[in-house]
Amino acid sequence: MAGSTTAWAEIFQEAGLPAGALNVVTHAPGEAGAIADALLASPLVKRINFTGSTPTGRRLAEKAGRQLKRVLLQLSGQNPLIVAADADLDYAVNAATYGAFIHQGQVCMCARRIYVERPLAEAFAERFAARAAALPTGDPSDPATVVGPVINEWALALLDRRVKEAVGLGARVMAGGVPVPPCYPATVLTDVPDEAEIAQGETFGPVVVLETVESAEQAVTRANASDFGLVASVITGDTRRGLRLASALEVGIVHVNDQPVNDEPHMPFGGVKDSGWGRFGLEFAAEEFSELQWLTVRDQDRDFPF
Repeated sequence: MAGSTTAWAEIFQEAGLPAGALNVVTHAPGEAGAIADALLASPLVKRINFTGSTPTGRRLAEKAGRQLKRVLLQLSGQNPLIVAADADLDYAVNAATYGAFIHQGQVCMCARRIYVERPLAEAFAERFAARAAALPTGDPSDPATVVGPVINEWALALLDRRVKEAVGLGARVMAGGVPVPPCYPATVLTDVPDEAEIAQGETFGPVVVLETVESAEQAVTRANASDFGLVASVITGDTRRGLRLASALEVGIVHVNDQPVNDEPHMPFGGVKDSGWGRFGLEFAAEEFSELQWLTVRDQDRDFPF
């Protein structure tokens, strides 16, 4: 992330952006707090835009509130993908595979929970687990690789711990589940109890929870029970039903007949509940980072009542 940020800064500088209009500040691991405090306290900083974990976003919002400073937060997601019984099976499997495992699941929009209506559940689970197990894992420089290394050793250890915890509580591993450092293979878990960490918080990696539901409406209820509400998707042969289900989901973004990893620079991107405040997007970010001012002008005198 730091490398891409400095690259953009260099591009803007070469393009002629005035000095001081864009500033990139770096810090050593674990030393962001002092920089954040300085930015929050400075009267020159009018807005705070943060993308990251919900715990960090909450701390920033608390500190910004003391300064009456507005923040734009894009935080964690526990994103549901709902597969209705009338969905095309092959398409649903392909969409779920991409949505769960693109970039090793290290995208805030990745599918973390897949709910499948019972008539399609067994066939979906079999095909989906087989696809996950067959995804090439390893060297990211190999064009054939789909699942490369996770971001660092800490992330790898967290994935391993949460999967083992879920299994210890009764979950079954349908694919993956064994780390191959520095990679974690595409992993499908089922029968995951609600108290498992992987069923509650965001697990940033190639691990997805698969659950059978009696109806898509039950899936919506299960999805809405989460504290998070970033993005969701619904796959169905009935678009009208998909739209009805989408409107009932407590998330900022829903994609009908697609997987959840979608983004457009001009669209309102953001979540609700513990997934954040505000919306990204060209038009919407302009509103977030502007102050609305009302001006009036009279071209003739008016009468006053006293």
